[in-house]
Amino acid sequence: NIHCMYIEDDGRRSVECEIHETTSASPALPRPDDCDLDWGDSFQLNERGRAGLVCHGDTIASPDSPMLAYGRSSHWGEISCRSAPSGLTCKNASGHGFALSRAKQELF
Repeated sequence: NIHCMYIEDDGRRSVECEIHETTSASPALPRPDDCDLDWGDSFQLNERGRAGLVCHGDTIASPDSPMLAYGRSSHWGEISCRSAPSGLTCKNASGHGFALSRAKQELF
């Protein structure tokens, strides 16, 4: 239900995660005027700074993606993501991040 991708571009690291099935509305961030694509289901976090939503057309979901088992964590630079039965939480060195589950999608 949640798919993530690590991105490294010009030395900057980030993680982008999509959630596909939810029982609640996404965070109360309005769709940007220049976003004519999908909005509210894709979250991005850099090594520093706040997390945000991503305007996107394609999905990062792939049936070949590795699965992060409950109770396990992955780290990319200064970003860490932890999987639990209650959902996925990713945070960076600044203490910002996001928590994703069917019931709630939260930026912090």
